[in-house]
Amino acid sequence: MNTYSAVQSANAVCIYEALLEHTRLGIFGGEKATFMASFLLPIQVETFRGARCITEARELDDLYESLSSHLLGRGITDLARRVVAAEFRTPNLIHGTHETRMVQQNVLVSSYVTYTHLCREDGKWWVTDSSYAMGEEAEHAKLLDGRG
Repeated sequence: MNTYSAVQSANAVCIYEALLEHTRLGIFGGEKATFMASFLLPIQVETFRGARCITEARELDDLYESLSSHLLGRGITDLARRVVAAEFRTPNLIHGTHETRMVQQNVLVSSYVTYTHLCREDGKWWVTDSSYAMGEEAEHAKLLDGRG
């Protein structure tokens, strides 16, 4: 990897990490506006079992409410996320993969991998597509793909 590629890769990882932190804070900090402002509609969300396209802010709001309620209701206290890879496909598009560990009082409850597309529009980075590799019967998966 040449120096330019290494800098680009590091920048892609930083952008990706910032959006992951915004969504985490949205859920665990009760900052719905921060969560909502991380996504550019329409957004495609899929799991092994199903997929849906969220086209309206009301649908994203419903997803936020159901995910927050589910995670907090299960006693999940944090989502520990780590970017595995992120790379620019174009100057305005990043493809990346991250691992999420669902944590309950410093104890790992479960983990899964997500493949995500980030898009820059009007100078701001947004999440536009996410594919979650988690057990198809996991309640979390059902909420994401619209079966829950």
